[in-house]
Amino acid sequence: MGKHIHDLDWVQLLCTLKEYVFFLVQFYSFFLTFNSKYIVNISTNHHYIPKFYIKGFTNSKGFLHIYDKQKDEFYENRSPKSIFFEKERNTMYLNEKTSILEDKFYKELDDKCKIAIQNLRDKPNSVELLNTDNIADIQLFILCLFWRIPKTDDAFERFIQEAEILFTTKEGEKVRDEKLEHKLKDDVSYKKMQRAFIFRKAIDGMKNSQGQLYTQLFGRKDELFLLGDYPVVFKKTPSTFDDLIHKDYYLPISSNRLFHSSKDEHPLSFDYDKIGRFNVLIIDQSVRYICSPNLDCLKRSVAFYKKIKATNLFHELIGKVFNY
Repeated sequence: MGKHIHDLDWVQLLCTLKEYVFFLVQFYSFFLTFNSKYIVNISTNHHYIPKFYIKGFTNSKGFLHIYDKQKDEFYENRSPKSIFFEKERNTMYLNEKTSILEDKFYKELDDKCKIAIQNLRDKPNSVELLNTDNIADIQLFILCLFWRIPKTDDAFERFIQEAEILFTTKEGEKVRDEKLEHKLKDDVSYKKMQRAFIFRKAIDGMKNSQGQLYTQLFGRKDELFLLGDYPVVFKKTPSTFDDLIHKDYYLPISSNRLFHSSKDEHPLSFDYDKIGRFNVLIIDQSVRYICSPNLDCLKRSVAFYKKIKATNLFHELIGKVFNY
């Protein structure tokens, strides 16, 4: 079991993230000049949890077992492609129907993040593994993932409806146009595009960050960590964009490795009881789907979740899981 601490300087992290900001500007410009020549094949199954990430929770045959929380049913030996997607979730209408948001934007972001996930999942656990580049990619992954999943659908809708949209006149003046503003707020394609870029606010907020960020990677030989459709477990529910970076959290990298980030330095340990509590939190905060390569572990975790739900003791779990 590897436990390594790496204190990260915020200035270093920001320098590493500059390339992502440049990528956003380039892609946003691409949207503004979009035309039908970029439409080739339109995809339909849009994964809100990337397939490369799901693969870390498959068994030796490349399959996983699924629990449908809404139906209270288990599905055995399913492909990673069969879970964590919605039909046309990121389809837009820009003169014509297009899945460019899924096929180009999210694909390029996933390609940037997957190397770090694969490194932390597959390489020997060492302090060198928690370098600035890998940590920056993990932070970017979390920022993007948080606003991509069904769990935050309502939160984004409230955000966009309460937002004030300013328009630039030919003279360069910033003005409001309530009629056009209401039209945009009702435009599904506009909202999908804005949601894709919303994590820029968190990156901008990091400019004022100070102090150190302590990260750890915990590993086991057995496959016990579950993956749900809301995979990040925060010590406190995020209430601002900055909280996605600054608050203590756990992210399962695979079924046997767990990433932890904190503003304070402390040792990290996970016994079977603590893993069981962590898995209950994953199930509780998931909207619908949870998966594992270990069917017995999945069923035991669901049974434990139902027991905790019946006694309404969820408030105690957070304290025990984040009890260092």
